[in-house]
Amino acid sequence: MQVVIVLSNDAARLRLDLPPGASDEQLREAQEELGLPLEPMHPGVTDPGLRAYLTAEVPDEDTAQRVMTRLQRVTSVEAAYIKPAAEPP
Repeated sequence: MQVVIVLSNDAARLRLDLPPGASDEQLREAQEELGLPLEPMHPGVTDPGLRAYLTAEVPDEDTAQRVMTRLQRVTSVEAAYIKPAAEPP
């Protein structure tokens, strides 16, 4: 199960100037509190629009809800949502 995080444009631009894994303080604190890594959805890109997307892999729905709720309180996070399960067409 995956939680998708969308950063604000300013936060995404800031991430371009930081080493991999670095982030703003609120986001870093939330990440430490949750105890899981936030990975780039599009690793290696420099476009701020794509850099804005992060993901967190979680084991179950309850954890996904907790992660989503916590990240939605971070100022630089514009959205956090649970990625819907894939369905056949």
